Amino acid sequence: MLQKQGLFVTVLLSLLIGPPVRAIASEQESELVEVAAVEGGGSIFGSLQDDRPLAYSVMNEPAWVPRVLDILKKGRSRHLKQVAHIVFRQDGRPTFLAIVWRDNGLRREIFHLHKVTVRSAHDVRLRFVREIMSTYVEMKEPSGHDVFGDGVPTVFVSEGSGGSMRLGYTMHVLRLTRASVDARPGGLPEIAYLVPGNATTHVLRSVEARWGGFFGTCGFCGPYVPRFLRAEKGRYVAACQAYSSHYRGWAAAYEADPDEDPFWRLAHVVTASLYLVQGGFLEEGRARFAAAVTEAERVLAEDTLTDKPEKLRELVAITRASIGEAIAQASANAGCPLDASKSRGARPGYEDRISRFR
Repeated sequence: MLQKQGLFVTVLLSLLIGPPVRAIASEQESELVEVAAVEGGGSIFGSLQDDRPLAYSVMNEPAWVPRVLDILKKGRSRHLKQVAHIVFRQDGRPTFLAIVWRDNGLRREIFHLHKVTVRSAHDVRLRFVREIMSTYVEMKEPSGHDVFGDGVPTVFVSEGSGGSMRLGYTMHVLRLTRASVDARPGGLPEIAYLVPGNATTHVLRSVEARWGGFFGTCGFCGPYVPRFLRAEKGRYVAACQAYSSHYRGWAAAYEADPDEDPFWRLAHVVTASLYLVQGGFLEEGRARFAAAVTEAERVLAEDTLTDKPEKLRELVAITRASIGEAIAQASANAGCPLDASKSRGARPGYEDRISRFR
């Protein structure tokens, strides 16, 4: 137990990981307003420095907060600096303290979450419940809002390990109840952005990152098939099929690309097939995929390619084995049909080669 200026802080260690949630199907087609403005969506909630329904602003937070932060910093590495903190509240009382630290020695940023019990102004007890450590860590909007409509605060934590593979970036969505629960379905690695709406009607847009770099030579090259997640009963659940018209539009844009190179023509049509399947057009997507592979095999059989036919031959083989397997395993019973596939995705060894450059 630590003591300073009559203030008692008890720090206990525990960690609770929320169970995965089964993706559900949605039969209702709905419009997604301003879907193209995904990356800028967070600004609709204001600034993290503002007072919000379920969190205090720095100006209005309880008087004990600076003293608690001093105690938590005391005895730690001299390289450790506090970057940000938020005190969350529920039913008018403080419930959780979230802090982002930067360790300039380790070149890491660290998110710490503490459950708060206030017995008096001089008896504040913290229980350490969660840590997220990576190269980049940041609390994002709409932290401190009633996202799920049940009065429980939520903190959004963006994490990035660096590198060009999108698998190195993710958004944690922590419901601040019990010892905190991650509200993402299965905790899958993904980049997630807020799509404009409001605190209770927005959706998350993330990416299906398995095939990153499949057709290109960079980790940030696609195909990256969007995934939509919406709030439902205290969790984010997969809901791609609810926005099927957007997937059809994206697929059409890929197929309209005029590239005549058979390698990239195959890449474009296969990518369009993945979009169609993810949007719920399974049979249409499977048919387009089969036609694209058959066309590429016909070009190879004619033996008229003058520029690296072995490159196209390799692409046809791995596309049939990896993406073909995923498209075959996709299920209309999943909110995002490709979630039903266990296909690993990228070319063998590709992720390892990219990771060496991080």
